[in-house]
Order: sequence, then structure tokens, then C-alpha cells
Amino acid sequence: MRFVCRPAWFLALMGLCATGMIRAQETAAPTVRDYRTAWRAGDYAEAARLLDALVSGYEHFVPLSLSEDQAKLYTEIGRIDEAITIYETLVRRYGELYHRVELVELLRYRGRLEEASQIVADAISYALRDGKMGFTEENWLALSQLSEMGGENPKDILNARMKSLISVRPDFVPAYLYAGSVAYRNYGYAQAANYFDQALLLEPENQEALAGLARCYARSSDPRLEALLKALTQINPNNPDARLIQAEELLASDQFQEVVALCDAVLGINANHLDALALKGAALFLLDDTESLERVFEISKAFNPVSCRAEYQVGRFASLHYRFAEGAAWQEKALSIDPANRDAKAQLGLDQLRLGNNEAGRATLEAAFQTDPYNVQVFNMLEVLDSLEKFERLSSPNFEVHLPEKEAVFLGGEVRALLEEAIARYETAYAVTLARPVAVQIFDDHDEFMVRSVGLPGNPGHLGICFGQLVTMDSPGARKPGAMNWESVLWHEFVHCVTLQKTKNRMARWLSEGISVYEETRRNPAWGQALEPEFAALIDMEALPGMGELGGYFTNPETPGHLMLGYFLAGELASCYVAQYGQAALNAALDAIGAGEKTEIALLNAAQKSAEELDAVFREHLRTRCAPLQNLPPALPVADATALPELTPWMERPSRFTNALAAAAAAVEAGDLTSAETYLREAHALYPDYRAHDAPLYRLVQLHKDHGKAAEQEAVLREIVAWDHLALHAAKELAGMQAALGDWEGVQESTALARAIDPFDLEMLALRKDAFRHLNDPASALALVERLIAAAPAAPLSHEVERIHLLRALGRTSEARHAAVRLLEAYPQFAAAQDALLEAVGAPDES
Repeated sequence: MRFVCRPAWFLALMGLCATGMIRAQETAAPTVRDYRTAWRAGDYAEAARLLDALVSGYEHFVPLSLSEDQAKLYTEIGRIDEAITIYETLVRRYGELYHRVELVELLRYRGRLEEASQIVADAISYALRDGKMGFTEENWLALSQLSEMGGENPKDILNARMKSLISVRPDFVPAYLYAGSVAYRNYGYAQAANYFDQALLLEPENQEALAGLARCYARSSDPRLEALLKALTQINPNNPDARLIQAEELLASDQFQEVVALCDAVLGINANHLDALALKGAALFLLDDTESLERVFEISKAFNPVSCRAEYQVGRFASLHYRFAEGAAWQEKALSIDPANRDAKAQLGLDQLRLGNNEAGRATLEAAFQTDPYNVQVFNMLEVLDSLEKFERLSSPNFEVHLPEKEAVFLGGEVRALLEEAIARYETAYAVTLARPVAVQIFDDHDEFMVRSVGLPGNPGHLGICFGQLVTMDSPGARKPGAMNWESVLWHEFVHCVTLQKTKNRMARWLSEGISVYEETRRNPAWGQALEPEFAALIDMEALPGMGELGGYFTNPETPGHLMLGYFLAGELASCYVAQYGQAALNAALDAIGAGEKTEIALLNAAQKSAEELDAVFREHLRTRCAPLQNLPPALPVADATALPELTPWMERPSRFTNALAAAAAAVEAGDLTSAETYLREAHALYPDYRAHDAPLYRLVQLHKDHGKAAEQEAVLREIVAWDHLALHAAKELAGMQAALGDWEGVQESTALARAIDPFDLEMLALRKDAFRHLNDPASALALVERLIAAAPAAPLSHEVERIHLLRALGRTSEARHAAVRLLEAYPQFAAAQDALLEAVGAPDES
């Protein structure tokens, strides 16, 4: 409900301003040791013992501060019913609102929802009736909390109530803590962090503020998280919030046993900690420990039968590990327990969309948005779904392709052809029948692609994402021309469809990525992950990684460079594995993974090798594959490179590779073109993965061009387009040269390569159309000329005339006549149209 008695709460705040009444803290002298010191340091059992002893010393009247501390401490160690009893006594004795808030929160935590709701309603009525509220900051804060519990808009809570309270009592730390929690729960992580920072300015070691700030850092992937958690655990090694934040981070990086240990440490202090039970359940699910997982649910339900925290977290992390069907099933269980749970509802909608259940997913998200309009992920997703409604939809039994209407004319046919090629190849090669149709959604706006994929915009490093039966990806139109090869991206993501479905989405990410990279290179050697020069500083040739180390490059990469190295290494592992043990072994391993076997164990069993044997073969493979890095300048340690920014760039430091380039440059200067070519060829052989603009082959083609050696130039251009999957300029230049030479088959090949990088280049489309005409393929030429006409409203009239001729060549005479008449109606004096009409009239009708 919305608060309507504004004058009463306003007068209450004014009373606080006028009187300045602040409740004096009652203190009691410690006995042997101050319980607060033990409590603060995380020695909860000792703190409880000392406090209980202190309280027992009062026969008739326990000081208020001791009762409050006892209830709070009991809450933290899981003695919830005893804490509830204490707060019930305090409410009867003192009638303070803040005691009622604490009582409501504990009743909710215990699952006693009706009692909690009644107290909220009674408390608000009590506070507003006849001004019955003590003018203290604690009670003013409590009224804000009760109002939120009663349904008041969180923005009003922050912008009116908390802003006013903080302006009057800028040194009242609990106000900042509560404001931070409201902002955090409503996805305002930056705003929440600001409130927690303000609290820490007043109390630098406030554990609640440190934990709140850490949660904000975790949500926003802030690199300061590690240092903050370290500071928190130095104050209190047993802080439960610190442990559970760490547990969530480890769950995302597949360190499930460590998560169980962290949660058990929390549960050792508070056996009824529902969040610890929920995260432990998620880890046990991912460990396939169903017996222990069932025990977690028994404990959780015995304590709070209406809580769905465990179901929600198990489902959330199942989905995080791409097990979307299972994740959705868990969210449905969560909602059967708590139909109003906003987190479970939103997660279910996202899972349904990732499973291709678009109608159900949208309906679920619409319902989630009605109950939680501040969920940015849900709002963004609904906006993108609105955009998708305007996309062109190309359906077939195997695929459903969505792409912007303006791009469908350029990409639609080619996308479907590539996908049909891929499904025909891989259902056979991997002995799998895919669920159909596979949905492919291609976006011309990168932020829309990211929102559709993960719910939030940004992260320009992603080109495509696969969820098993759904692929989302950028269109080349979302990038600068020449920045991506859409064919390689789509092929890579479709291979994920194959491996994820074959393994029921249970395979380790490193293997899924590795197989996709490997299959890219099998389809086209220019695709896949190259051996980048930056890898030289990251690879120790004397300590090459084994299979068991590959996962870390994906789950916990030190830098973006380590992640890209992970793609390279995983691709090489897949290549090496198939070369050594065969496709059948890989298929058997994938089947075993789908049946629940761990990825590494499945690969070893299928190969019938030990980890040591397989690693020895893999490392030998890597030594050969990474050998070109030894021809580069010695890698500098990262620390040295950071400390010496004036260091000469690696291309200017001596090495076999750079020396060959220098010798080539000297030969060019001396006019010795034969030696220059020899040195450039030598440099390319020393490091063939180097594809930058100053790579040896690019230097060589420029050398031939500068000296008018057209035949040699064309030959090197052919090498380049077969070697560099982003060689757009080279492909266009080669196509032009081939057209001039009348090599129309070459033009067809070169324009196809250019199309994979920039399908919107009208010059290449026209050249490709000409190639099909010369190769006597009027059907393909007609499709391209119609594409050219559709692409530009002011397309040259020559395209219209050419369309008429092609229709005639295909025997579609009546269509040709109608097209000619329409053209003449628009341009009566257009001689070419008149000629075309005469030819069409004289042609025989189609049979």
C-alpha cells in the first residue's frame, strides 16, 4: 500500500529535528571479557556464552541494550525462536517500532507470514494514530522499513523518507545501511555502494556496510571485491556474508567443493542460515550429489516450509552453467512454494526464452515486471522482445532465423544455407539428432544482442552466444566494416548447439569452446583462434598446461589475454584428441558427459588413457603448435612491461622473425626485390599466425603492387584470403583483379569471402552478380540483382533492365513483359526499357 498519512510522518520527523531526542545507550560492565569484542571478531559461541552469563546476573530487569544484543546475537547463531521471544517481550514492554521491525523480519524468516503481515499493519496504524511514535531516529527508520514492507514505492522510501532522515541525522549509520539495502534490492548497485561508502566514512569497520559494499562490487564485477573481502575477513574471519559472497563467486567458477566447505563453515555457526543452505544446495546439485541435496532441502523446509531460496538458487546456478531446462524446472518448483517470488519469476522467464519458449517466456517476464518494475534485466529483455517482433522471420523445419528486416535481403539466404550445411555435417559426425527448430537471432545493435543474451548491454568482446537450441549473435551491421566474419561466428555457435545438446548442457565450458574452435578450423583453416603474439608472455614452454588446467582459463582468467589463450589451448586439445584417438572416442566422451560423467574423466575413459599419458601427448602437440612463438622477441614479464612503458614495441626488438622483416625492408631499400620476397616468405614461415596489417604477406602483396607485378600480386592476394578470415580489402582487391582478367570463377570465390565479412557491400554484390551471369547461372544472378534493387530505393535503372533480361533467360517471359511495362510506365523515354519490352514481346511464352 502507499502511505497516505504524510503529515503524521512528516510531523514525526520534525519532532525528531526539534527535540533531538536520541536514546541513550545502556551499557553494562563486562565480566571476564567483553562479549562485544568476541562477537565482533567472529567468536560467536564465546560471545553468546559471555552475554548469557551477563544476562543471567539480572534477576528482575535486564537492561534494554543487553536484551537487544541477545536477540541480535541469537539471530546470527540461528537461535531464531529464542530471538523472536525476546523481541515479543520488548514489543510488549517498550512498544518501540524498531523492535516490531526486527520481530517481523524474524517471523518472515521463520515462515510465519500471516503473523508478520498483521504486525506490519498494526505497527503502521499504531505509529500514525495520534502521533504515537517516539521521536527517535530508530523509530523513524523503523517506520520507513514498515512502509516498505507494506508496499510503499522503494523510490519514495529513498527519495523522501531516507533523504529526510539522513539530512537531519547525517551521523546515523543505520540509515545508510538500510538505504543501501533498499537500493541494492532494487538493482541500484551504484547508488547502494554510495550509501555503504557513506556508512564506512562514519564507521570504517562496520561489517554490515563492508558486506553490503562487497555485494555491490560482486554484482558489478568490480575488481576491488577481493581486497574488500580480505579487509572484512581480517576483522571477522567468520563473517557469514563474506563467506557466502565468496561462495557465489566460486559457484560461477566451478569450484563446487570449496563452496560446500564455505557454506558448511557458515552452517557450523548458524545451522538455520537459509542462504547458506541454498548455496550449498546449488553446489551439491552441480556435484550431482542428490542424497546430500535432499538433506539440505529437508533442513531448509523443516525450518521454513514457505521459503523457496534453495530451489531458486539451485535453478539460478543450473542456468548459469547452461542447464536451462533444469534451471527452469527448479524455478517452477520455487514458484509452486512462493508464487509471488519476484526473483524466481524473472529467472524462469529468462530460462524459458533461452529454451526457445518465447511466448511463455514473454508472458512470465511481463508478470515479473508487474510485480518488480525495477528489475533492469527484465525491463531490458522486454524492450528487446518488442524489437524482435519487427524482425524478419525465416522458418524451415530445421531453423527459425530472426534478423532485422533491412538485413534479411543481404543475409537471410546465406545464413540458412550455412546452417543447413552445418546441421547435415554435424548430426552425422557427432551422432546426434538436434531438437528442432534451432532458433538463430541476429542483431544489428550490439547492446540488443547482449540484452537478449544476458539481460544487460555492453561487453563488446562477445560476438555470439549459444544456449543449446538458441543462438544469438551480432550482425556485421552491429560492428565496424571488416571487424567480424559472420560465417565463422555462426559456425562456431552452431557447433555449440551440437555439443551442448549431445551432452544435455553438462559439458565443461572449456571443452565446448575447444570443439567449436576446432570445428571452425576444419571448415576453414583461416577461421578459429590464432596463435597471437601476446600469448608469448603467457605461455611457459617448459611448463605447458595439461588438460586439467584448461578450465581455469575460462572460469578464472587472470586477464582477457588469458581467456583468449584458453580458446586457443582448448581448440588445440580438441584437435589433438581427435587426431590421436578419433572422432568416435570424442563422441563416446560426450555421451558419457551427458550421462553425468565429469568432462575430464569422460575424455580419459574414452581414450583409454591416464591423465599423465594424455597430457604428455597434448603437451608434445602444443610444443609443435606453439613453436613459432620462439621465433619472436623474448617475452617480457608483465611487471617489467608495466614498469617500463617506454620499452620498444615487440616488432622492433630483435628476433628471428623481426630480423627477417628487417632484412626484407633493407632489401627493398636496396632495390633487391628477389631477396625482399625471400625474406618476407621466411618471416611468414617463422610465424604464420601473425595477421596484422604489417604481416609479411601484406608487405609482400604491397611490394608486388608497388612494382607493377600484377600476376604475383594476385597470387599473394589468393594466399591472404585463404589465410586471414578478416581480409576484406584483399578479397575486394582480388575480386576486382579477377574480373578484369575474366576469371569469373575466381570472382565468385573472392566475393563469397568478402560477403562473409561485409555482406552489405553493393560493389561486391554487383561483381558477384556479374560472375554468375558469365558463368551461365541466371537464377543466382537474378537473386542478386533483385537484392541490389531492394537494397537501394534509388538503384540504377540498369538493374531493372538486367532483371528483365534475366527473367527472360529463365523462361519467365510474362514476368519479364510485366516488369518492362512497369518500367516504361515510370520512365516512358527510357530506351533500354523499350528495347527490353520489344525483346520480351518477341520471346515465346513459357510452357
